[in-house]
Amino acid sequence: MANVAHREKRREEEEKSRKREREKREAMGNAGSAPEQKKTKEKEEAAEARRPPPSTVRFYPTADQPKARQPPPIKLEEENVPPPPSADDEMAPRNLWQVYALGAFIVLRWAWVKWKESKDRDDSPDGRSPDGPS
Repeated sequence: MANVAHREKRREEEEKSRKREREKREAMGNAGSAPEQKKTKEKEEAAEARRPPPSTVRFYPTADQPKARQPPPIKLEEENVPPPPSADDEMAPRNLWQVYALGAFIVLRWAWVKWKESKDRDDSPDGRSPDGPS
């Protein structure tokens, strides 16, 4: 019996020492925090828990003001700029020859490749293309 009482007493002492250490750690808290800050934080959390949710949510920083701050309007200044070229000037023959030259190059290249294919096919003994079955 004395052994059991001794164990319980020892257990109580260990619990007290753990509780004291825990209180010391909580009192130290993070760097720069004080027990007063903890108490006020707990009070604020309790007050927030009792407060009902807001009926309106506002996302701009000055939520009390009905209108957010806006920068002043920009003043437009008129400049003397020539008007853009008309559609006739953009499609003039002096600009259009490049399109025709590119088209002619593509068509001629295609025709040359086809001519080479037919020539290679004619040169082969079995009449097949050297690249593969046809």
